[in-house]
Amino acid sequence: MELLKDIQLPFRELKKGETLYDDIDLQASSIVDAQYERRPGYEQIPDICALPKLYSNQELIQAVTTGLPEYNPEAIKQMQVYEKKENLLLLQKAYYPLGHTFEVDYAVNASLVSSYIGREPRYSQRKEEPELAEHGIPGTVYSLRSGSGGRAFSFLMTGPSGFGKSASIKQIINLYPKSIRHEIGNKEYVQIPILMATAMVGNMKELIMAFAAQIDEILDTGTMHADQVRTRNVGMACNKLKEWIKRYHIGLLVIDEIQFMKFGEGASSFENLVGIAEETGCALGLIGNREVHQKLCKYPRIISRVMLNRIEVGFAEEVSRGFFVNALKQLWEYQWTKERTELTEEIMRELIQDSMYNIAILKILLIRIQYKALKKFPKGGITAEYIHEISEKEFSEIRALILQDTPDSERKVLALFQKKSDSIRDDARADAQKARMAALEQSHAGQFLAENEWKLGQVKTILTYFGYTETQIRRAVKMAADQNENLQHMDVSCIVDAAKKILESGHPDTKVKLPKQKTVDIKAEQAVREAMQKELGQIGGIA
Repeated sequence: MELLKDIQLPFRELKKGETLYDDIDLQASSIVDAQYERRPGYEQIPDICALPKLYSNQELIQAVTTGLPEYNPEAIKQMQVYEKKENLLLLQKAYYPLGHTFEVDYAVNASLVSSYIGREPRYSQRKEEPELAEHGIPGTVYSLRSGSGGRAFSFLMTGPSGFGKSASIKQIINLYPKSIRHEIGNKEYVQIPILMATAMVGNMKELIMAFAAQIDEILDTGTMHADQVRTRNVGMACNKLKEWIKRYHIGLLVIDEIQFMKFGEGASSFENLVGIAEETGCALGLIGNREVHQKLCKYPRIISRVMLNRIEVGFAEEVSRGFFVNALKQLWEYQWTKERTELTEEIMRELIQDSMYNIAILKILLIRIQYKALKKFPKGGITAEYIHEISEKEFSEIRALILQDTPDSERKVLALFQKKSDSIRDDARADAQKARMAALEQSHAGQFLAENEWKLGQVKTILTYFGYTETQIRRAVKMAADQNENLQHMDVSCIVDAAKKILESGHPDTKVKLPKQKTVDIKAEQAVREAMQKELGQIGGIA
């Protein structure tokens, strides 16, 4: 393969506060055209110059903070209780940076840069694969290990379940383009900076299948990559992963829940993934609980490659605790209960103690507190004692399992978290069904029988002459029928008068805006009635 040399990149001159791709919605676009920023010493490495630079602390806080734009206090006042219960689950979407978020940002950036430093772009004379060409994916420029630049910066992040490990790295990954299309002279290729998969099954083949499915999603290639490994053995699947890393210039493979992987010898062993990283120059980002540390220590070949760069997630440090408190304060602002509760020092201390600085527990606890209050608001309001009672009853088992910090306890914790969310969703759905049945029964009360529906058309035609809309007329007739169950059996003129009386009353349910002063022209009104009588014929003595 021929080395790409003398690369002339169109560098973007960035002003203060600007970053690459800040004019593009990276979540909406899976493939973006490359933008380049000059990186001293790396001007000949497009894969580095096309990456956003490391954020400053303030920039990172703003970039990863995710509030709830759907939250609207005024709209909440008009919501049914079941709608409020459903909205409570939106709290799961909110994200506020924690202390380790900054370490993750540095680790991801360092992993990518170190990976590409030790690799070089080489051009293949072979024609593009027909399948790739069919999807418009250029694939003749490969990223191959150069033999210089040292080993890529891989990292390990450990900590108990629920401390925000997965959430933080997902937020950081979202700061990077999913894939970047490069045009260098007459050469083109696609770079996928980061791939992330979860190793819940613990099987190497399934992990590679997850990476393949993600590549298909990013490049919109259907199931092309997944099909290439679906029926192959683990060894062949590993070879395909190596090929993809080179073809798509993949800089970092992130594996979540690494504790579920098999360690030691065997085709499905995690050690094979380490070998793939060594051969291709791709960096690894490993996420798991503290038990992973003990497993890795048994394998010197692995530990020497990842343990030098370890992020231990916890809240022993004052800075980490400060970021957790900030997240707590922000999350507390989202309230759906009928009465707003201020965050007192007592409540804050109780929430910190009951959550054990665990962001997952905190979110579910806040949801359950409001859920209970929506069902029956406590007489004394939401207090620290009220919170403690809910916490002891519903979260004691979860706290005990988190302290165990084993793969088995983690599965149980995730199942319990899901169960608590599902119970709220199911209860809200049941309330919604009741509300719909009540609405159906109410609609039957004032509904006209089929034999009388013809009168409605004539009533609408008549009242339209008075300037009312069809919707206003329909509401007024419904209200009149609710007041008099025999209305539908009366003459059209009686129905008109009953509905018109409600419309003229300015009842808010009719949505009619009355003028400040209304002058009734009796002769004009009579003329309208006579005109309608002539048009519709004798329909029951309209006078």
